[in-house]
Amino acid sequence: MDVNDFLAALFGDWVALMSGIGSVVLLVLSLTAFYNKPTPRWIVIAVAAICFFLASVRVWTTEHRKYLEEARKNTPQLVAEIQQLCVGGSTTDRDTGKPYIKDGTPVLVIATVENTGMPSVARGWKASVQTPEGKVVVGESHYVPPNIIVGDKGNQRRLSGDDALYDKAMTPIPQGGAITGVLLFVFKDITAEQIFKTNSIVTLEFEDILKKKLTATFKMSGKRDENLYFPGMKSPLIQPKQ
Repeated sequence: MDVNDFLAALFGDWVALMSGIGSVVLLVLSLTAFYNKPTPRWIVIAVAAICFFLASVRVWTTEHRKYLEEARKNTPQLVAEIQQLCVGGSTTDRDTGKPYIKDGTPVLVIATVENTGMPSVARGWKASVQTPEGKVVVGESHYVPPNIIVGDKGNQRRLSGDDALYDKAMTPIPQGGAITGVLLFVFKDITAEQIFKTNSIVTLEFEDILKKKLTATFKMSGKRDENLYFPGMKSPLIQPKQ
């Protein structure tokens, strides 16, 4: 809004206030405190000044809200949610039949990223675990193979490398859009039991295209989740056929 538009809006709002609340105040005063006598000029000026102040505030508030809304639309508004975790167990590359992670505790993270602002990528994925005792361990990000099984027998999950969130999120997420994918981290010097312990907290970190740091957290309940299907993923996370 330029100066001319501001003055026009201010004058219009001021006239509206003077015609509305301002005239009502003057009418009430003339019928009460100044009944059968003229209303002092200073009161009229004071009412006009108050209406002018209120008009200025209303015009500024209206334009500020428009500015904030425009700014929100022109900046990414990414929000991540950890849908599910798979902690520990073996990791097997189904194409080779060989173990994929040989050292450390693997943690499979299934997460969704939503965007209500301008299109943006999500990158720089990191994960950490904080135990109830306060121990914090940072995980190492790993490549998700094309065809991998994670978990122990009876609680295994098959996933596709096409669902790797670090790849899917490199295509800008549109406004009003969402993506779901998987990330694989390996944690050293901490066992699956320590991570799985009730009230352990897993934190997922990433950044948008403007390098704004964002996080999502997941508090462990100590109970195993069922293998579920999440819309937007290539294949269900189900018990593979033996």
